Amino acid sequence: MKKSRKLERFKALLFKYKNQIIATSAIIILALITLYVSYAYYNVTDEKPIIGGQVGDIADLEVRIMAQNRDALGQATDGYSLYPYIPRAGYTYNRDKSYCTNNAIIDYDEANFKANITAKKMDICYLYFDSTDAILDITLNLYAQNLDTDGNPLNTYTKLTTKSLPIGYTLNTDSSKTKCQNGSKVTYDPAENMLYVDTDGKEVCDVYMDALDVDIKVDLYLETALNSGSYKKANEIPSNVYYEKSSDTSKFNCTGNSTIDYQNQELVINAVDKTKCVAYLNVANGPIAESSSIMNKKGSAIINFQESNLGTNVTKWHYSLDGQNFTETTDNSVSLDQNVDNLYFYGEDQSGHESRIIETNGQDYIYNGLFNYSSTVQTKQIEQSGYYKLEVWGAQGGSYNKTYAEGGKGGYSVGTVYLEAGTNLFVHTGGSGSYNASLTTVASGGVNGGGNASYHGGTGGGATDIRINADDLYARVLVAGGGGGAYTYNNTYKAAGGYAGGVLSGVGNYLDNFSSWAGKSASLSSGGLGGVAVDSAYNGGAGIFGEGGSTSMGYNDASLASSGAGGGGFYGGGAGANANDFKKGAAGAGGSGYAYSESTAKYYPSGCLLNESYYLINSKVLNGNTNFLDPFGNDEKGHSGSGYAKITYLGPTLS
Repeated sequence: MKKSRKLERFKALLFKYKNQIIATSAIIILALITLYVSYAYYNVTDEKPIIGGQVGDIADLEVRIMAQNRDALGQATDGYSLYPYIPRAGYTYNRDKSYCTNNAIIDYDEANFKANITAKKMDICYLYFDSTDAILDITLNLYAQNLDTDGNPLNTYTKLTTKSLPIGYTLNTDSSKTKCQNGSKVTYDPAENMLYVDTDGKEVCDVYMDALDVDIKVDLYLETALNSGSYKKANEIPSNVYYEKSSDTSKFNCTGNSTIDYQNQELVINAVDKTKCVAYLNVANGPIAESSSIMNKKGSAIINFQESNLGTNVTKWHYSLDGQNFTETTDNSVSLDQNVDNLYFYGEDQSGHESRIIETNGQDYIYNGLFNYSSTVQTKQIEQSGYYKLEVWGAQGGSYNKTYAEGGKGGYSVGTVYLEAGTNLFVHTGGSGSYNASLTTVASGGVNGGGNASYHGGTGGGATDIRINADDLYARVLVAGGGGGAYTYNNTYKAAGGYAGGVLSGVGNYLDNFSSWAGKSASLSSGGLGGVAVDSAYNGGAGIFGEGGSTSMGYNDASLASSGAGGGGFYGGGAGANANDFKKGAAGAGGSGYAYSESTAKYYPSGCLLNESYYLINSKVLNGNTNFLDPFGNDEKGHSGSGYAKITYLGPTLS
């Protein structure tokens, strides 16, 4: 049987199912979506019709199922449309309206949902079914078990929003999961892949489906920046960047006869057998949905949409109350003559690019932003008061060749803060350090505080920080330090950069016994001291508040050495000293991290622009030599490359 997987963060893009029936005891059936076609009829070319009955020796018999139309709320409307099969719920057979063009006899068995037709010559029969008055109202909330990229089941579930049940799943019969509000029983027929609910009244059921043996593996790679050509393996597609699939078919395909597609910023995989898929996504320009709000009044509602300042301008919004039928509007505010229990929406720009589809679950949707590297400040105004989780990753220091000597890894800091609507956040993401191959110039450090370096020196990695209500170093509520720059000479003489703090960063590495040349650690209260030369040489620059130390231009000669610079941070790391002997080159230290809290506020130098209302809780400040999750959910030991920041709305209260 054909398998279909739709993945956002390798999760399903699906639509809420709601069917309405009238009876004293009824069943609800979810049919495979592959049964739905735009034009369906039964064509008989021999003496055994598909639907059944005695047809005699005829050339052809067509049986067309005509079901009464319904609106988005499931209410009957005028007219009938072709239906792909005889409906078992929500409809009643209309004997008076049903007929055959050449007078064939229709005998419909309502108990077994079968039509027996007796015809003596070629005929076309129309079977009409009227929508019921919907005394019963059954809602199924379907949840499918999530999978990792290797296809292994996780302990989490995603709400499905479709008529279609996932293939390769089975019903979880645990009564704490699969249950109905009024005690009705849910059963599952694996042969038909159908769910049944036995009820005699209005019912709402939660149904959980567990994954069976999975035979789909997906390797997802995301371009690190626009036109960079470099990729990072990831477990999910971030919501803050618009991506397009690679046009290179070798970088976007599945093995065997399975196929992969990309719709509304989500992967869609159709597998017919065991398969392995690869998906390279490139950073592109497109819309990003920022937020939505729902204001219900008596019998009416106002829906407001807002785009993100990170993407292209939205020229059209598409919204739906059931996840299936979308209405298009060019307005940012829509009034409806009914209350809204749930909302789906996405944005479209003037080029036709579409954002991901957002399901609000009846609540205001607040964008959870992942901010990737930018050489300039990125801003965000808080739309809804509540608790926000802030996360920052510092950038890595520079190196001529990380195979020989790596720049120090960036740190990670996290904390939770309550923010009022209207609060402005300023996000600075650290730039990764570079390497100076020039004898006559100084190479600039990574954006946001990385120290500069002269010949043979790696520059410092920039810090990543979030500032509240002012774009100022003294308004930083959370900081992740950048790593120190490395020193290499002819791939023989080398010293790795110091890792970022943490409350205390790593010292720069050095050659042999020349420890005094290395840049010194930064802390919560001071910058790292520069490396000290003991002979005729130039000392490294010291780190200061918000900036790593730089190396001097001394001995900018091909036969001499220039050391690595310090990383940016709450306080910057010290730079290594320049020696008159390339055997004495040394690396820079990393910068320190910081989380503003009741216990750490004392470390702010005079002039802090924050107050106690912005104290972080549940905060951590981790070194760049420890393990933590990267911005995409992968394990890493210290952060590599440029910095990131992430802002996640947790809600009006903390549970």
